[in-house]
Amino acid sequence: MKSKFVAITALLFLLPLMQSSPGVARETVLVPIEDAPYQDRLGDCRFGPVLYGHENFRGNIHRLDRSDARFSDGNNNVAGSACVPRGWGVIIYKKKDFDGRSLRIGPGQVTTRIRDELNNDATSARIYRIDANGNWIEQ
Repeated sequence: MKSKFVAITALLFLLPLMQSSPGVARETVLVPIEDAPYQDRLGDCRFGPVLYGHENFRGNIHRLDRSDARFSDGNNNVAGSACVPRGWGVIIYKKKDFDGRSLRIGPGQVTTRIRDELNNDATSARIYRIDANGNWIEQ
């Protein structure tokens, strides 16, 4: 009985450390738009892709209607969460000029939290329209 208590106590102590360790990558989870929580906050996403400044589709809204090699306002604090409607595709990049680590968000996908080093640190994005044949055409 005592050894189970010690093991459980050790696990409860180590679990938060394992989850927040710098070497442990946590992936961004993409879900279909119809399965997304907070549906009432996705109205801005009806006409094109949107990056939100904070997770759960909150914060400043950055509408993406064309590729941008450096976000025009110079603000890289635009990628806390994202919504990409059907017919669109987005690749966001950590650095200007479409360089560095990237995240591809396909048509009809959302993420309530962009994880890892792109969270609130995206600087450029390529925007695509998806044609009837499934080709990604840059805007």
